[in-house]
Amino acid sequence: MEYKKTYVILVITQYHLKQLLLLVKELQLNSTKNYIIHSNHISEHELDGLNAFKTFRYETTQLQLRPLRIHQRAFTFLKNPNSVFLDYRRLVEKNSIFISSSLEEELHDKVDLIIFNDRDFLVQLSINYLRNKRLLNKVIAVDEGLGYYIKEKTREKILKVLYSLFSISVVYLRFPEMLTNKRPEIEYVKIKELKLAKISNHLVGKTVLFCSTLLSEEGYQSLSEELNFYRTVANNMVPLDCCLYLKPHPREDRDKLNRIEEIIKPILGSRFYLSDSKIPAESIDYNTFDYVVNFGSTIILDILGSGYNAKRVITVRLYNFGIIEHLFGGTTIVSLKNLSKEISRKLNE
Repeated sequence: MEYKKTYVILVITQYHLKQLLLLVKELQLNSTKNYIIHSNHISEHELDGLNAFKTFRYETTQLQLRPLRIHQRAFTFLKNPNSVFLDYRRLVEKNSIFISSSLEEELHDKVDLIIFNDRDFLVQLSINYLRNKRLLNKVIAVDEGLGYYIKEKTREKILKVLYSLFSISVVYLRFPEMLTNKRPEIEYVKIKELKLAKISNHLVGKTVLFCSTLLSEEGYQSLSEELNFYRTVANNMVPLDCCLYLKPHPREDRDKLNRIEEIIKPILGSRFYLSDSKIPAESIDYNTFDYVVNFGSTIILDILGSGYNAKRVITVRLYNFGIIEHLFGGTTIVSLKNLSKEISRKLNE
């Protein structure tokens, strides 16, 4: 019986979708069938970018993810781990129906599962479902952020044993040279960046590029605390006669960003600019900025990958990410509380 290549692709975030575009271009995926299971964070309209690849045909289904903040997720799991497990299991079963019905007419087909985060319950349960149904050919992982560049914690290793998640055949990354924990049984392949028009700093004067994050959305601060935080940052920059270029996180709340702009604009005037949250990190020309602030996230790969001087990067440590020495070690690491002081110190150098 002839084997027909079929891909099932789990796309949870906008970043996953961006990486999928890279993968489709790199591998020229023109399989018989492609099934995309995407979260409610991604609209059908955003998936339209895949239509640029004429040989890539796909069907989609959407899953609803509960919008829990990071601290809520941790609390919920500690309070009742079974509820979290069952919640994800229901999601998998719901989408398994989609997978099964899609393959109903040709159950001899095996699928290549494309994932972007091998540490997620949903991904692990999906792999197990396909394996148990004997529908899984191989797992292809794609760089979705810092996950593949850092050492796994004991908890994550245990979870992978429980869910038998040691079946990844190949990992596609933008910066395989930055890996420290390669496994001999896995093939690591470099994927090229999409050629995007570079966005340069257009502000006049010494400028700080502020790559923000989900401070209030993820529960690190209340909304009022976050707004006051930005007010303090802006006020501290006034006597320094410098500019602030704010690049939002793709999932930051639009109303919150509008309020931040309403606070900063009267303080800094034309020396402040709020960019579109949909602008991809790799399209920014970092070398046109004097300093860059990040929150210990994936964007560090784009910053350092562009050749930007790590000594001009300020990393805000929101949680104990273990200081990934080969990525953040050369940057200035500060707490959220001391960020404004550090920006002032840098600009006065």
